[in-house]
Amino acid sequence: MGFSNIQFTLTIIASIIAVITLILGVLEYRKKNMLTRIDIYLKMRDYYARDENLQKVCSALGEGRGSINVKELTYEQKRQFLGTMESIALLVNSKVMNKQVAMYMFGYYAIAAWENEEFWSHGNLRQDDPMWSLYKAFYLQNCTIRNEFDMNPSFYIKRKLNFLSK
Repeated sequence: MGFSNIQFTLTIIASIIAVITLILGVLEYRKKNMLTRIDIYLKMRDYYARDENLQKVCSALGEGRGSINVKELTYEQKRQFLGTMESIALLVNSKVMNKQVAMYMFGYYAIAAWENEEFWSHGNLRQDDPMWSLYKAFYLQNCTIRNEFDMNPSFYIKRKLNFLSK
């Protein structure tokens, strides 16, 4: 076996090692990315579930099941809720959170608030205010997903609520 054959063999071995290293790196990156997405989602869910003001808003919007009426909500409670919805919308738009997951966990209340006239009856809150344009876009995305689900109940069965998807 000559020098050129040894050099060729070493080049092949080095190439194989490089490809394996690249594949392992990509797999590790995807795993870390998935864990980061799950962590962000869990933090948002916990914040949403534990914050007293958000719970009051959700209770009031919950189809009459709440112990508080929408009219009784303060401006600060409504504003905090809208800000939280915009944070979720940012996570969806930046592809950190899957839009179907966002709809499943937060969409009901995003839709309920937008469509509730009493929610917007406070003088300082207006749906046409440019400040809420991100929330409005999130509301419209959720309506689209809701309509797809209403027309096709197998929508969620066929699609996995997958944090790895784009």
